[in-house]
Amino acid sequence: MAPGSIHPGLTGIEAGLSATGDIFDAIAGRARTTVASLSEGLDACRAVSTGLLRLNWDNGDRTVLVNPELSGVTFGWRLTSTARDEFFAAIESSGFHTRIVIDRMEEYGGPVDRIVNAGGIPQKNATLNRVYANVLNKTVLAPERDVTVWGRRYSLSLSRMRRRRRFMRGCFRCSGSCISNWASGVLCRPGCGDDPLEAYLVALASSAPISRR
Repeated sequence: MAPGSIHPGLTGIEAGLSATGDIFDAIAGRARTTVASLSEGLDACRAVSTGLLRLNWDNGDRTVLVNPELSGVTFGWRLTSTARDEFFAAIESSGFHTRIVIDRMEEYGGPVDRIVNAGGIPQKNATLNRVYANVLNKTVLAPERDVTVWGRRYSLSLSRMRRRRRFMRGCFRCSGSCISNWASGVLCRPGCGDDPLEAYLVALASSAPISRR
């Protein structure tokens, strides 16, 4: 937790997964292909339709267990399972792990209204945003441009403003709207597609083995 790291009147909370993009890259690398190639046709996948259940601890767990020694595991492998199946299962797993992080934040009084899914993959993979929106049960925004660049510029601006304290009060009045303007893009709301949160909960709670469609 870092007071003033994003806005002088708010506290920034840093938490998340120990790896996401690297896990996707590793899956693609083992199959001697690319994440972009595995993403083709991924929109046909639905909740647990691959028959795989994955735990994305390939690089340990950052939040909430804080244990870098943990290892990932995938259940349900069959001779017919493909790298694309594992990739989709990894997307589902990262969504549920993110859900754990967000639930912990909200449990301790940090409300989360929407998700800004920054990074290169969300801008190119609508399926990932769909799964996240349904698993998190929150609106997910995939920015149309690289918000990490804007974040660096914003942090630099804050640093300069702090040195010029007489301007700070007026400058920060618009910071919330500025952030909203930067984070424009494609919205994905809960319930989009055929795999809402309820579909996951029913499938995971079922005593019957998960099977492919």
